[in-house]
Amino acid sequence: MNKKNQHKKLSEEFIKGQFIFKQTDRKGDLAVYKKVNRYTKHFTYEVIKISRHDGYEVAGVKIEPAEVYPSSSVWGTYGWTFITYEKALEKFFKLQN
Repeated sequence: MNKKNQHKKLSEEFIKGQFIFKQTDRKGDLAVYKKVNRYTKHFTYEVIKISRHDGYEVAGVKIEPAEVYPSSSVWGTYGWTFITYEKALEKFFKLQN
């Protein structure tokens, strides 16, 4: 993406460690993901505020500007975990107001 202020969109589905993340809802910078353990099939829902970075370089490799999922260090400020989809949606809609 060469155009200024364009960021690679956060994937609607991705795998990180033992978890599969699938986006169920998104509005602007808010999203709900279903997080499924690949081995136990146990799942929760995560409501997130999507962040962005403007690109950077690591060991000579350029990383393009992109949206990012919140890290565990900002959980509770930019991300929340819920056992039910209904509770996740409640938070998702509350954050929109």
